[in-house]
Amino acid sequence: MGQYDVHVFVCTSGDDCPTKANVEDFVKYLRGEVVKAGRQGDVRINKAGCFSQCGHGPMIVVYRRTSGTPASSKRTCRRSRSRTSSAASRSRGSSTRRA
Repeated sequence: MGQYDVHVFVCTSGDDCPTKANVEDFVKYLRGEVVKAGRQGDVRINKAGCFSQCGHGPMIVVYRRTSGTPASSKRTCRRSRSRTSSAASRSRGSSTRRA
């Protein structure tokens, strides 16, 4: 297996991200979308520790392969960003703590 075209890290720890949304379900959702798109060899979704950006969460970091990145993975990243925003909103709505 070669290098992934897209590597996504989702913060699932720390004091903030897990309280802002159901991040475990979000990771499962993203992995399912990768499978549905048939991109398991191109896109990797990983759980990650704290990114030290507490208060801005839930945090997601996306790395793209920079040299020789196929155009299709660039499109996938753009689509993923718009989907992750709406999915995070849906996930956040189910478990958001309000002050």
